[in-house]
Amino acid sequence: MNKRIRPKNYLLFFKFLLLLGFIFLFQRKIILNKVSFEIEEIKYCFIALLIPLILLNWYLEFIKWQLITQTNHQTNRTTNRAAFFAGMLGSFLTPSIAGNFLGRIWYYAPTLRWKIGIHSSLANFSQSLIAICIGIPFLIYNRPQEISNLFIWAAFLLLMIFTYLFCDLLFKLMPWQKMHLIGENLLTIKIRIAFLTISFLRYLVMFTQYYMALLAFGAEISAQLIAPIALIFLFVTLTPSLFFGKIIVRESIAITVFSFYTFPLNEVFFASLLVWCLSIFIPALLALTVLKMPKIDRV
Repeated sequence: MNKRIRPKNYLLFFKFLLLLGFIFLFQRKIILNKVSFEIEEIKYCFIALLIPLILLNWYLEFIKWQLITQTNHQTNRTTNRAAFFAGMLGSFLTPSIAGNFLGRIWYYAPTLRWKIGIHSSLANFSQSLIAICIGIPFLIYNRPQEISNLFIWAAFLLLMIFTYLFCDLLFKLMPWQKMHLIGENLLTIKIRIAFLTISFLRYLVMFTQYYMALLAFGAEISAQLIAPIALIFLFVTLTPSLFFGKIIVRESIAITVFSFYTFPLNEVFFASLLVWCLSIFIPALLALTVLKMPKIDRV
């Protein structure tokens, strides 16, 4: 038992240290940039525009979930909806990729849980891949590179996309039977392309959400907001999740990124907090209120 508990304790300790690091970074940036936390003006018209975008965001995520349930021949709509809400709550309380499928799998038979877990992880990773593929070019643009380095970055991004699209073949080439089994039960390349397409649309929706939130707290409409927002999504994606939907982590990254630009950080802080509240906290709260515990089959 001790051997099983220790890795979890080390992981929790690592997360705690990481959280302290982000709190320190957050406070340091606040002190250096003299963030006052005072709201001078709120433009509620932009906040009103955020509401349908939130619904559209989660609807696109639900489409990905429908592709998974249809592939696994799960036609019970009530169960599928409950599992989807459980995934929302799980991704809020734990790391997104792991928490999402851990919340969902308990609504299905034990023989299906590992497949649904893998398929959910594949769907979630498509979102991370989109954020990386869009964010890295902006990172390169902000730091001029030599031609040879640009080719390396381009090759890296193409390799990531290629690996995602043909991961089933890669698993089958590995000399382990379990990997072969995973490769044989992965979703088709057509569905993975659909995941990437839906994830790209979700990215545009979330990008627009963040942009609207900045405008709601006084930022001027400007194309210069595009690069820092893309970088925020990139660094948030690459940062391990602690808990509560990366609260503090998101704000720390947002203030750090925008501190390199000439934008007031007050609006950045409140915009990031608003997006977290509307896109993560409220959906998780909704999921908690409507969720029904599954009847766990122990067979």
